[in-house]
Amino acid sequence: MKRFLLLSFLVISITSFSLAQEKAQDNSKNKFSQWYIEPAIRYGTYIPFVERHKYLAESHQYNFDLHVGYQTTGKKEWEQCFNFPSYGFFFRYEHNTIDSAKYEHRDANGLPVTEYINTIGDCYSVGGFINGNFYRGRNWSFDYDILAGLSFWPKYGNEFIGSLMNVHLGIDVGPTFRISRNMDLGLRFWFAHSSNGAIVLPNHGVNVYGYQLNCRYNINGREEFTRSEWEPFKKKTYIFLSEAPGFLQTNTKRNGEISGEPGYYFSNTFRVGVSRHFHPIFRYDVGLDLCYTGETKVKYLQAKDEYEAGILNIPLCEYRPINSMHVAASAMFEILYNKVAFCIGVSYYLYHGIYNGTDEKKSWALSGTSPFESQYLPSAYTNYYERLGFKYYFGKKGNQFVGAFMKVHKASIDYIEWTYGINLDVFRQFKAQD
Repeated sequence: MKRFLLLSFLVISITSFSLAQEKAQDNSKNKFSQWYIEPAIRYGTYIPFVERHKYLAESHQYNFDLHVGYQTTGKKEWEQCFNFPSYGFFFRYEHNTIDSAKYEHRDANGLPVTEYINTIGDCYSVGGFINGNFYRGRNWSFDYDILAGLSFWPKYGNEFIGSLMNVHLGIDVGPTFRISRNMDLGLRFWFAHSSNGAIVLPNHGVNVYGYQLNCRYNINGREEFTRSEWEPFKKKTYIFLSEAPGFLQTNTKRNGEISGEPGYYFSNTFRVGVSRHFHPIFRYDVGLDLCYTGETKVKYLQAKDEYEAGILNIPLCEYRPINSMHVAASAMFEILYNKVAFCIGVSYYLYHGIYNGTDEKKSWALSGTSPFESQYLPSAYTNYYERLGFKYYFGKKGNQFVGAFMKVHKASIDYIEWTYGINLDVFRQFKAQD
């Protein structure tokens, strides 16, 4: 708490000093003319997602943020489409006040065990952000921030955080008020999430929402925005191919123990389909996902355990690699910030490899599963899954991309897809031949 108060005092001191020293400067002579510094103090409350975590709502989180951003002015078309956003990098310090993190699991005999970790410790996060606005007026605007990066938890190894390094995601919205030529004051409502994407278990993650006070100092005052006429956008259609391998530990339990420790299981998603770039900042794709998850093997071993114990209620099947295959129809929507795209998608399973060699039929309910599917599909699998992440386009024509996506079944992450892909402009080639 003392460290948080010290950081808060530092923010106030910087703000006061900046106001006192503010003066007009010649933009053409200042190489930092479009840059700004934005410290912030934050207060948050933990969100319990399961019944046994309700005690978290009684604790709070205190944060300090520092953003270093670059304000666009409309020199490029995408800057004007987004009403002149800014982007940059951030540092975040999170002070957690959970004195006793409850960790519930089972011992070697399958009996429930409850342990208490002294503290989940503080967290340090770094990454990039994009700041935009839903409304921009003369004296105020209604803004949003999207943040993504890595968080480091020195006191990892509890029910919430199982590894030192984790993914950190955040979003905030709220008004920003113009105080002077150099100074802005903002209020935000925010949400943040940290977890490792099932790479290391346990992995319930830490989810927090709260309020923020931030103060932006525009190093050389405000830049003038430029609005220009651009040539009509030419819509494009591509054939896309992407490959997304990854690793995870499993939540499946055998004899009361999580069997994925310390072993890892390979997963992969190969996507093929059609991508449509229909607006300077929007595109979508539809296609097929061809998936493989080695975690399926654990479910077959679990079924064997139950068969030997005399409690298996369905036929015992022998595992083969084809049982780990899945096919799904998929669609994804992208919002493009120049070369960076934020993506959200949904997929629906058309086929599971567990049916191979059996008389079982697929269930077509939206989220339900049959007893056969519940036994042999990885834990938390449903008939559909979501995909959330980002792409970065590169190459001479921007037709290649890399990215990272969370493949999620009903709010439970399957694995992180580390993606490489390419867009093939075959339709334009066909038109040229005609």
